[in-house]
Amino acid sequence: MMAEYHLFLWKTLYPEVMLREIYRYGTSVKNQRIESWWNMMTKGQTGKWKLYFRRLQGRGLFTKDDLADEIALLFVFFPVIKDEILEFVEMWNVHEIRKQRTRYISLH
Repeated sequence: MMAEYHLFLWKTLYPEVMLREIYRYGTSVKNQRIESWWNMMTKGQTGKWKLYFRRLQGRGLFTKDDLADEIALLFVFFPVIKDEILEFVEMWNVHEIRKQRTRYISLH
């Protein structure tokens, strides 16, 4: 759903853009820290929403191609989801990171 919304936003500026041009599925094998961060965010924030919408879909209560469902997703659920993600990011940004002996810290 996030990839589809990302595409939706891009298409407002570039109507001909294709999903494969702006979004890649898969994992990054060189950046374990960001992968770890995404996993924590999925477990703590976005995963429950994915599960919620899958359950609604399974019960026939949500269809991603239905205009009313899409409007509800964008205008009712996305603000709530966005706020939860921002709260997670804020908490992450203030958490303490252990000191690294070999890292130079500039005070400029």
